[in-house]
Amino acid sequence: MNSVSTIFNQWIKNQIRLNSGLWLKEVHALYRNFPHLIWMEHCEDDFKQRYDRLYPQIQHEQMRGYRFLLENKQHAVLASEDNVYEEIEQQSELFQNSTLVKRKALLQLWNHRIAKQLIQKAGFQAKIITFQGLTAFSELTLTYLLKRCPNLYSLTIFKCSFYHLPQNFGHLRKLVQFIVQKSLLKALPNTFRRLTSLKEVVLEETQLSYFPMLLTKLPVLKKLQIGQNLITELPKSLVLEKFLQKIHLDSKELLNQQRKHTSVT
Repeated sequence: MNSVSTIFNQWIKNQIRLNSGLWLKEVHALYRNFPHLIWMEHCEDDFKQRYDRLYPQIQHEQMRGYRFLLENKQHAVLASEDNVYEEIEQQSELFQNSTLVKRKALLQLWNHRIAKQLIQKAGFQAKIITFQGLTAFSELTLTYLLKRCPNLYSLTIFKCSFYHLPQNFGHLRKLVQFIVQKSLLKALPNTFRRLTSLKEVVLEETQLSYFPMLLTKLPVLKKLQIGQNLITELPKSLVLEKFLQKIHLDSKELLNQQRKHTSVT
């Protein structure tokens, strides 16, 4: 027997299909916001069939993000006058009964407001920032970070469930230390190579499944900790060999450090 929420979500999908404008938005949003699901689908069926198959996965991912925000409340935000978490809890039903487009927008808005308050708590022109309990890291958030902390020295991402960093991440030109721990980060953006002031990078307990060769482009990098990820092999590259020698890191030791992995979810 179907639950009320299952029936209601089926009704939402049907209403979306009846409204051509809303359906077009859903199609565009699906391709734009969930490419990792779309391109995994090597099939010949039409988009509506594909949409029906992917809708449960997308809804599950968005609901997971919603729960993650509430399960990882940050004290700095709870203590502020604008407590975002109260709004998130109050809009539980609205979020669950919204379309893919609106749920995506709500998650991005809430994440930006939480990150903004964490930045404000650190203080104007802070040199050290820690982001924790986020499910998204947008270009808008990074733009605000750059405006508020133009001389940022150290950035830590801890227990966050987003997969990617924004493409404008390379604008953090003065960043010296970058740490990611117990998070779901899967890759570094191409602009990461522009962080030419980086001296220390820590990537531990993430979803990285390959060694990010972008790290070899960092001219002053001296310390690299990259353990307990999903990396099973290293690319055969002379550039990588020289890079590891330069920072005094053995390739076998690096692979041995990948054996254990802890998920944040």
